[in-house]
Parts: sequence; C-alpha cells; structure tokens
Amino acid sequence: TRLAWIMLAPALVVVALVALYPLGVTVFQSFTDKQFLALEPTKWIGLENYRTLIHDTIFRDAIVTTVKFTVITVGSEIVLAVAIALLINQTGIWTSRITRFLILLPYAIPPICNGLIWAFLYSF
Repeated sequence: TRLAWIMLAPALVVVALVALYPLGVTVFQSFTDKQFLALEPTKWIGLENYRTLIHDTIFRDAIVTTVKFTVITVGSEIVLAVAIALLINQTGIWTSRITRFLILLPYAIPPICNGLIWAFLYSF
C-alpha cells in the first residue's frame, strides 16, 4: 500500500492545487468584504454576506428556479431514458437494431475520425 500512495502522491498534489486550493480561498473570501479590483484593504465580516443572501429575494428566486429546473430535467431524462431503453429492449421490433445503431453511432465516430486524422498526418 505504501507504493500505491507514493504513486498516487503526484496526482493528489495536482488535485489539491487545482481543486482544493481555489475552493478554500473562495470559502475564506466569502467571509470578507473583498471586491474585485478594490483598492481598500479587505476586512473580515463573518457571516454578513450569507445574512444578506438569505434576505435577498432575487437570490431566493434564483435558487427556487434552479431547483425546479433540476428536478424537472433530471426527472424527465430518467423517465425518457427508461422508456427508450424498454422500447429498444423489446424483442421482435424491427427498428430495435436501427435504434441501437443510431444510439451507439456517436461513440464510434470520434475514434474513426481520430484514425483518419492520424492517417492523413502520416501520409506526408
């Protein structure tokens, strides 16, 4: 297991630098009055930004709209996906082979294009 952690260490450092550090800085700055390109020094204001958001009707409306949109789109996608999967899985329907082909076609096109591009590059 020690070798596994040694091999994972560079990837974990990159993830920490790329994802965790900006997240930590953002959370820290949310407790200050920092403004973009402001010349005044930053002051610690605690939970004041969050209190302002709770009382902001535009923010609450945006959250409600986002939740509604997420519930409607994810729910309809699940229902549609299950319906299409059940339709494709029906035996005896002559269109099931065509439908399977059309669904799998986007997965096959990128490797084909990649191969053609490399063939073109190697032709010179």
